[in-house]
Amino acid sequence: MFKKLRNKIESKRGSKSLFWKIFVLIKDFLWNIYLYSGWFYKYLRMYFYLFLSYFGFDNSKSKKFVILASARTGSTLLCNLLNSDPKITCYFEVFNPSNPDLEYLVTKRYRRDYPERFIQRIWDFSSKSKIVGFKLLFFHNKRALDFILKNQIIKKIILKRKNKIRQYISYEMVKKTKIWGIFKGEEDKIKLIKVKIDINHMLEQIKKNDLKYKESMDILNRSKQDFLEIYYEDLIGEKKDNLLFKVLEFIGCRNRDISQLKNKLIKMNPYSLKEIILNFNEVEKRLKNTKFEWMLYV
Repeated sequence: MFKKLRNKIESKRGSKSLFWKIFVLIKDFLWNIYLYSGWFYKYLRMYFYLFLSYFGFDNSKSKKFVILASARTGSTLLCNLLNSDPKITCYFEVFNPSNPDLEYLVTKRYRRDYPERFIQRIWDFSSKSKIVGFKLLFFHNKRALDFILKNQIIKKIILKRKNKIRQYISYEMVKKTKIWGIFKGEEDKIKLIKVKIDINHMLEQIKKNDLKYKESMDILNRSKQDFLEIYYEDLIGEKKDNLLFKVLEFIGCRNRDISQLKNKLIKMNPYSLKEIILNFNEVEKRLKNTKFEWMLYV
């Protein structure tokens, strides 16, 4: 019946009669409502939940967390360890501008321009997981970082590296080799890569990273949010089991069985800095009696 009526009105499109012109306008209006009501409801629902999340309300049963870090601090290692727990889904660099995780979910442009919507899509997409998270490097997307820092529902893990010189050199080596991680069974990829260090640039990068950590932690402290601050060195050292237990407890994992957390990665750079840095004597002389000196020998 309605289909016949719609076809009848459509056949009168272009009629000079005022009566049929009005009917065509009404038909177009109602038809558009029908077509776009689902889309409108979806986005209204999404923004409603985004609004509620700012005030600590959550409609999802999944517990949420984000690993906030700078590059080469062991964030991929931590993601791999957490993903080995069947109750946890931890995505990698979902806001990486060139090679993001979950690339099939939305376009790069969408996640860049609408980061809040994209984060909500991640929660919706992973609603069957009990605990869901991802890692975000500080310089990947400022709006995403601001949203996460202000959102009190999302648990924040702040991942740092004590040896900032090794962190910087690791990044410089990655830029040369384009190898971001080596898995077990790929030991043949481990090679001594020598680099010449621009000391001023290195100190400037360390300063930028320190500032970004400070700004982020200041926001969390001012809003009285709990966060977990951890270090890469503890993640690979003797304190590993205790640290992982704290991480699982923090993100809300009830059955904290550390033994099932398996690491698929191996250390990429087992060499001393004296072997790696081409201008080691120059760097050593410049950093003597500074807070960075000890980092050259570890």
